[in-house]
Amino acid sequence: MQGFPVDWTLPTSFDERQADRIDSLRYHAVGNAVTPPVAQWVGERLWSVLVTQDVEMVRQTTTVAAE
Repeated sequence: MQGFPVDWTLPTSFDERQADRIDSLRYHAVGNAVTPPVAQWVGERLWSVLVTQDVEMVRQTTTVAAE
């Protein structure tokens, strides 16, 4: 579901009488989470911007030093 492993929020042990409560907590956890594919995309975009800024900073520094 949404890029998470099937048993991502499944507790290892619980009482069957708590099944409804546990399902509710699981849905809540998944609903509030950032899915792995989205987190990966955001991370890759941030990395791309940071690398670009580093390159620009080096270019500016080199240009100022050459003047």
